Amino acid sequence: MIFWVTIKGYDLSLFSIKTESCRGCMRFYKNALKTHSALFRALNNRINPAFDSILIRIVTEHEVAESKNHAAAAQSGKDIPEGWNFRKNIKKWNKI
Repeated sequence: MIFWVTIKGYDLSLFSIKTESCRGCMRFYKNALKTHSALFRALNNRINPAFDSILIRIVTEHEVAESKNHAAAAQSGKDIPEGWNFRKNIKKWNKI
C-alpha cells in the first residue's frame, strides 16, 4: 500500500491524523487508497472479506480488545497500556 500511494503521488497532507505515529500506519495508507483509487476499492471489496475470515480464526477476542485499547490510548495521547513498548513496537507494527 505504501508503494502504491508513493508511485501515484497522493497528497497525504490532506488527511487529518490524531498523532504523528498514525502517519506511518497501514490503516492510514489504506484509507488514502480507498479515498483516491477506484481500483483499490474494487480489490479491497473482493479481498478484504477473505482476509477478515482468516483473522477471525487466528486472532482471539482478548487480542482484539487489547489492540483497540492500545489504539485508543495512542490516538488520545494517553499513556500506552502496560506491556506495550511504544517506541519499539510502533515501528514494527507500522511496517506490517
